[in-house]
Amino acid sequence: MKAKVVLITISAVLIIIFFFILMNKTHAKEMNDLIKTNENYLAQVHSKHYKEKTSIETQLDIADKIILDKESRIMELVQDVEKWKEYLGVKKTTDNIVATLNNSTNYKVTAYDLSVASCGKKFNDRSYGKTANGTSLKGLDLRSASTISTDPSVIPLGSIVYLYFTNPKAKQYNGLYISNDTGSAIKGSRIDLFFGDYKSTLPAKEALEFGIQEAKAVVLQ
Repeated sequence: MKAKVVLITISAVLIIIFFFILMNKTHAKEMNDLIKTNENYLAQVHSKHYKEKTSIETQLDIADKIILDKESRIMELVQDVEKWKEYLGVKKTTDNIVATLNNSTNYKVTAYDLSVASCGKKFNDRSYGKTANGTSLKGLDLRSASTISTDPSVIPLGSIVYLYFTNPKAKQYNGLYISNDTGSAIKGSRIDLFFGDYKSTLPAKEALEFGIQEAKAVVLQ
């Protein structure tokens, strides 16, 4: 009888231990599942914040590049103006020029040359190659002539003008020019840039490819 009681007691204890182990395993599994769920959630949050941080950093990098590019172009302008200012006796300070440039009107700039088709004069015309103020453009190129055609009611003849092109691809044309010429189609905020004497009846390829550009203009004197 005692042996039977002991056996029953041992069996009950074993059953209790079994259920205890089973409950612990179930609890452990639930805890592991909860930990994994939390880990997945934290990973998602980290990934989201990382992407947001990366996106913000990328935008800041782009903004920095834009600012640096603008500062670089302004420095080019300052250096160019300083280089010519003393030579031309320009009295405006660089700061005034930059300030005026930022607030100046955008001009539509086209190109012309001494071809018959462009200037409308034949080679044997007495006035061929001469501008509205009598300047001869024969044999000159863009830089040696440094001439623009303007509306004299907007930019008077003889004015020294700094052109600053808004298209970075046209920045090689930034510089100082003299308003030596006028044109029937050049009215208001229009400027015609002289490209050179190519000794041709047809417009030069360079002048045609220039097309229509936008530039800011500062009248220095």
